[in-house]
Amino acid sequence: MMGGMLESRIALSAKLHFVYSSPNILFYDMDTCMLGHLADPCVGGVTYDGYHLNIDDTPKGADADDTF
Repeated sequence: MMGGMLESRIALSAKLHFVYSSPNILFYDMDTCMLGHLADPCVGGVTYDGYHLNIDDTPKGADADDTF
């Protein structure tokens, strides 16, 4: 089981890559970026489709928006 607290989508993106590459992790609950954040200064990374998490296959990954 993999879970999360109130981390950013940058951390969530790294954790989701780990989950998808680890066959021993059967369940995950990582919707916390949708709870309580007033702003999202993240560029790229995980996207949500309802409660389904999607991760982009491009090597650019997730980063912080320095103009935020």
